[in-house]
Amino acid sequence: MTDQHAHICSTRLTCPVAIIEAFLTDPHKLSHWAVGMGDTIVHEDGLVEGYSEANGAPIFAKIELDAEHHTVHFHIGSRRDKLVPRIVIQVKTADLLESNDSACVMSMTTWRQDTMTDDRWESLKALHETEIVELRQLISDYRRKL
Repeated sequence: MTDQHAHICSTRLTCPVAIIEAFLTDPHKLSHWAVGMGDTIVHEDGLVEGYSEANGAPIFAKIELDAEHHTVHFHIGSRRDKLVPRIVIQVKTADLLESNDSACVMSMTTWRQDTMTDDRWESLKALHETEIVELRQLISDYRRKL
């Protein structure tokens, strides 16, 4: 079944959840993996401002951690005062996965807006599949530097 309403992509990595969450919630790291935002500016309140590489339109992002559920919400929008939680990254721990190697699974979920064309939706899904792989590498590198 092809889902036209939501998309999820995942990767497995061996890293403590706290390190994964620290990386994901650092607004200065967003431009390293969120390819669609281009170069970003981080405002004093933590709001991240970038510009769509596809059409040059402004993109704003606010990052919110739900530490209890190991979930990071990315509130996204073209206006700073109108952000919606369209992208979520969840980390499932080794104990939940019944894993013997202490690995976690990090999953990115996004929801399609009704205004997206099929081409835009397919492009966004492909972009997120690239980003999740990039995230795995960046978090692994980040962990080694700690």
